[in-house]
Amino acid sequence: MKITRLHAENVHGYLPIKIEFYPELTFLTGVNGSGKTSALRLLMALLTPNMEEFSSISFTKAVVTVSFDGNDVEVSANKSSEGLILSVSNIKEKLNLSNADLELLTETRNKEEIRSPVHGKVLGHEVFKSIKKMTTPMFLGLDRRFYVPTSTWDESDDTPRKEFFARRMWAEYSSLKSTTAAGITDVNYLLAVKWLRFLGQVCKQ
Repeated sequence: MKITRLHAENVHGYLPIKIEFYPELTFLTGVNGSGKTSALRLLMALLTPNMEEFSSISFTKAVVTVSFDGNDVEVSANKSSEGLILSVSNIKEKLNLSNADLELLTETRNKEEIRSPVHGKVLGHEVFKSIKKMTTPMFLGLDRRFYVPTSTWDESDDTPRKEFFARRMWAEYSSLKSTTAAGITDVNYLLAVKWLRFLGQVCKQ
């Protein structure tokens, strides 16, 4: 499965989201509050599907288009004061959940209570079963904090030495050592360095 686009309206009551994904790799960048995390949360809510996320995010409409088994499929959610309507483009029937249904699904999940008739309604619905057949997407999250060299433009400074020690220190930090996080931290730093060098080249032109 490949995600091709995401469209959402009134996220958090005001924010529109429209993303066209590249065939191979897409980076989501933006200032705080631009909707990066909300976009990922909506993607997971639509493609898992995750009723708890639907309940916790404010929006009116969210649609993700994916390429699955050679076909373009849209998974959409419409949220109102009455509840949530979840649908898949190749299935005629829609999954309708009231606010009471959503609240019950969230509460029973948190408390690990016995499944209610609402769980049976969701698990047995064709929309839910169709979404569960799709491959769950995975995202690589890169930390936004990174070491910035003293001078980006001066090639005579000791930036390479600083880069080496910063990367080594991060990867060997006690809470990161021998974990996936250490590798991700290293990748984050390398991207930051490449981006700063690119900006330096642009500014020199």
